[in-house]
Amino acid sequence: MFRNDLLIAFRHLRKQSLFTLLNVTGLAAGIACCLLVYLFVTHERSFDRQHPLPERTYRVVERTRTPNGEEMGATTPYPLAEALREEFPELQVAGIHAQGDDHQLTLADGQKFEENGVVFAEPQLLDILSFDLIRGEGKTALAYADGVILAESLAQKLFGNADPMGQTFRYDNEVDLTVRGLMRDPADNMHLPVRMLIAREALSEKVLGFPTDRWGLRMAGFVYVILPEGTHPAAYTDRLAAFGKKYLPPNNAERHTFALQPLLTIRSDETYAGSNVGPTVSTTYLWFFSMVGLLVLAVAAINFVNLATAQGVRRAREVGVRKAIGAERLQLIRQFLTETAVMTVLASLSGLLLAELMLPLVNGFLEQPLTERLITSPRLLGFLALLTLLLTVLSGLYPAFVLSGYRPTAVLKGQRGSVTPGGLWLRRSLVIAQFAVSVALLAGMFIVGRQLRYFQNRDLGFRRDLIINLPLPQQQVSTQLAERLRRVPGVQAVSLGVGTPVSEMQFTTNLTPDPATPNERISIDVKTVDAEYPAMFDLQLAAGRWLTLSDEMQMQDTIPADGSVVPMVVNEALVKTLGLTPEAALGHRYVIGLYDYQGEIVGVTKDFHLSSLHNRITPMVMLNFPPFYLSAMVQLAPDRVPETLAQVQDVWSGLYPEYVYSYQFLDDHLATLYQREERIGKLFRFFAGVALLIACLGLIGLVAHTVSQRTKEIGVRKVLGASIADIVILLNREFTFLVLGSLLIGIPVAWWGMHQWLSGFAYRIPLNPLWFLLAGLTALVVAWLTVSFQSVRAARSNPVHSLKNE
Repeated sequence: MFRNDLLIAFRHLRKQSLFTLLNVTGLAAGIACCLLVYLFVTHERSFDRQHPLPERTYRVVERTRTPNGEEMGATTPYPLAEALREEFPELQVAGIHAQGDDHQLTLADGQKFEENGVVFAEPQLLDILSFDLIRGEGKTALAYADGVILAESLAQKLFGNADPMGQTFRYDNEVDLTVRGLMRDPADNMHLPVRMLIAREALSEKVLGFPTDRWGLRMAGFVYVILPEGTHPAAYTDRLAAFGKKYLPPNNAERHTFALQPLLTIRSDETYAGSNVGPTVSTTYLWFFSMVGLLVLAVAAINFVNLATAQGVRRAREVGVRKAIGAERLQLIRQFLTETAVMTVLASLSGLLLAELMLPLVNGFLEQPLTERLITSPRLLGFLALLTLLLTVLSGLYPAFVLSGYRPTAVLKGQRGSVTPGGLWLRRSLVIAQFAVSVALLAGMFIVGRQLRYFQNRDLGFRRDLIINLPLPQQQVSTQLAERLRRVPGVQAVSLGVGTPVSEMQFTTNLTPDPATPNERISIDVKTVDAEYPAMFDLQLAAGRWLTLSDEMQMQDTIPADGSVVPMVVNEALVKTLGLTPEAALGHRYVIGLYDYQGEIVGVTKDFHLSSLHNRITPMVMLNFPPFYLSAMVQLAPDRVPETLAQVQDVWSGLYPEYVYSYQFLDDHLATLYQREERIGKLFRFFAGVALLIACLGLIGLVAHTVSQRTKEIGVRKVLGASIADIVILLNREFTFLVLGSLLIGIPVAWWGMHQWLSGFAYRIPLNPLWFLLAGLTALVVAWLTVSFQSVRAARSNPVHSLKNE
């Protein structure tokens, strides 16, 4: 019986080759998109589940109350881990130091490498997070002050085929390390990117730049804990609050509170994204891609239902004859479901192959490439099998019931109106749904593109063209470097500081507006700059003066002592927070920072952006402080950039011969701030294109069906004098109204979705109705072109062929 159903199914699909091709192509495209989305979402949901006790593992985070609201951060003071072990002996605790930037490794033979993924870790980390150690002494490897555990790929890169165990190298030209362990490359679904574990004891003031025994300093320290079995994290809320009051400095204890963040939420919780070493992909982001993938698949399934019901008239006589000779309705339903299953299986196999071919393209704009192969993944193949079954049932059930429900007496008498009950309205509704999805995705594509261009073109308040940033490994010769660089012919200006205006290098501390209430502080960013900084970046004064060379000469080479008064320039955002005007702020003194030194406002700069346009401009203080000049910024002349870059490298390498030279253009750094939006724009273009393509495939089938049903009508109209244009307009009219109807659904949905997305940016474009109308016009034009292609063919046919049997 099944064999007979299968033979009939293949015979029918071969006979209706156009409809088969359209159905399989549309479904394959939808399935390919759905598979890629599923692969991406499941990969993100798998983060950190490989660790020993992921449900009981937490990261200690810190919440700070400020006049501007509550601030969240995952970086914590370096003495925290040891104090937690003393106060909470029931916890498993491990402290680490992790930075995302590159560090230099120098081998014994003088070879130099730059690597990231460096983590200074206490031995207890190996009990909390999963690292597959294949050689070495386990936790003992990190008990040595010079101990380091390398990932296999890094060991191969550094030492080739030589045995890495016992090999030594120098880290950042400061610390000698010995390889005491070798681990497999950590899985790519770990929130903490790790290629090298260094003993936490090696993190000295010489390496870090400041002491690690102070509770007031936070840079890149993190602490992980495992709670006892059966313990809820809420049980530690009050205990951690009391713990903070005991250990934190008095001026911080009332405002800072420690809390626990579940390990499994670190990758997706944007609350602490600014502190994370690796990228953060929010749950909203995952829901968005899941919904888009399902919508594209729904558009493909709609195509099947549309085309299957459209063929109902053609198959009505077949159903009538089979019923007249005794076929039961259940047999016909089984037959039509078999045909659906054959097409769905063909589409699934094609979609799997298409997804495999598209995977490298998708990896090109993901933050973290997907390494899993679709064809060999049992999880993906199981999902595909389930998807195939669901598509067969959901897409095939309605057409099967409709086609099997034809009354043989009515069909064989030629009463066509009785063979498509409700089919016309269903097809129209499904076409509207298809194009509503397409219009929504097109509108999203246009708006994401406009927001990205807004990011790229907005005035940030500073000059950014032809400026490079050079990291300074040591500050001792920074002044000498600046002097030599200024003598290079193609260099227009040189400035020393903590980084460009938009960088991740500024420090965060507090400012006390009123000494009478020391616990009420304002969180501020501190940028250390020299006297050349404002001119290089073309910063504008709102009041007062800039910091001068004489100010810089008066600064000590250490952190200012208690009672010191240092000149500072602040931004308008801080002045507004203080409730002052720029002119009135001049001369005011405020206690700043962890050492409680005083800063006197000598100037107010007009606001310029300190981070990406996702965030509002925050209060900021500019200080002269040479020990924290971590970068040299160089402005190049536009006429000889390659030659100047080569000479800059020669000067830098002459003063830092033991370090690897690197630089970055400011424009390139700014572009990296909006990579996610750029990726979203590409995905919108991709999904919108696929959805529109599938919808157009459905239109081709429906127009072909309409033409076949109206062949004689078209012939009569041509005989009576109708032109080709008249026929094309006649056939386009119905589909034009359907696409216009889809705008009533797609545009409001797109408006709501884009409003929600834009609300996540501090600086954003206003929603313009023209972009939604452009999306609708694009869908309408594409639909016209699709329908007109078929309509012109029908209009140009010889009416004799359609009327010869009349």
